[in-house]
Order: sequence, then C-alpha cells, then structure tokens
Amino acid sequence: MSGLFRYVIGGAGGDDEWVTVRDELDHAQRYLQIMKMRLIDRLNWRIAADEGLMHVPIPKLIIQPLVENAILHGVESRIGPGSVTIQVSSDKPGIATISVIDDGLGMDEETLAKLLHKIEGGSGQLSSKKGAGVAMSNVQRRLKLYYADAAGDRSGLRIESKVGAGTIVRFDITIPPGGVEPL
Repeated sequence: MSGLFRYVIGGAGGDDEWVTVRDELDHAQRYLQIMKMRLIDRLNWRIAADEGLMHVPIPKLIIQPLVENAILHGVESRIGPGSVTIQVSSDKPGIATISVIDDGLGMDEETLAKLLHKIEGGSGQLSSKKGAGVAMSNVQRRLKLYYADAAGDRSGLRIESKVGAGTIVRFDITIPPGGVEPL
C-alpha cells in the first residue's frame, strides 16, 4: 500500500507527470497484487511487455485506472475467476501500444457506444451502477492532450468489447525518435 501511495503522491517538484513504462507497470502490478489479496482466487493477472519499451516515457497514472475498470466491470461481474492482462508492444515504428484486456462479461454495442460517447465528453448516464466512466474520461483527456499531435487519429482510447467475450482497451504512445534513454 505504501508503494501505491508514494507513487500517486509523487514529488513536490511538479516534474513527476512523466514516468517510464516500467514505472507505470510496477504501479499497476502493486495495484493488482492488492486486488488479488481482496479477490483471492477470483483474479488472475499477467503483464506482457516488450523489454525494449520499458524506458519509453508515459504520463503517470494512465494504466492503473484502466486496470481498475477491468477488475470492477470485468472480473467482478463474472461468476467465478477472471483475468486481466496488460500488454505493451510495438508493431509500428515510433509507436508503442498498451492494452488492458479482461475476460469479463463484455458490453453490447449500445453500452459500448454510450461509454465511448461519455469518455469523449458527452453527457448521458451509463447503465452501470458501478461508475459513470469518470476514470476513463480522465485518461482519454490526458491521452489526447499529450498525444493528439504526435499520434493523429490514433490518439486516445480504443475499446473493443463483445458480450461474453470481455473487453480490450488500447491506446498508443509515441516512442521518442532516436531510441529511448532511461529517465
């Protein structure tokens, strides 16, 4: 818990908005370990990250809210055990893709459309009683703020979901030109 709090609070200098992918994954892992203690055998998780992408800079606290949603709306909505996977990979030069995948109940097209509208700043209420998309809206705003010019149409969250098949939330970050140096 103390590691989670230290990461969230950060330094007082104001230059702690950016961290490395490794830092973000370590924070997500600490969160997953705490959730595993709470959910015991109902939660399985895995992190699969390309080692060459671990030093890419990323805005702080961008992955954990998506993991939290995957647990709250995916794993906890299942009867029996569920899983969350975080993947970090690159299949296009200069772009790393981060995916948070759950095997929960998924969403129908109408619910997914309402969620997408909500995170884009639209009004309206989601049918879920567990939340109203605030965390995802905040992540979306921050991704668009930092990556809109660099990633163009690919900036922001991309969500795929089917009833009974879980949900995948993806976003792209840019890899600095000339490679990545540790922060």
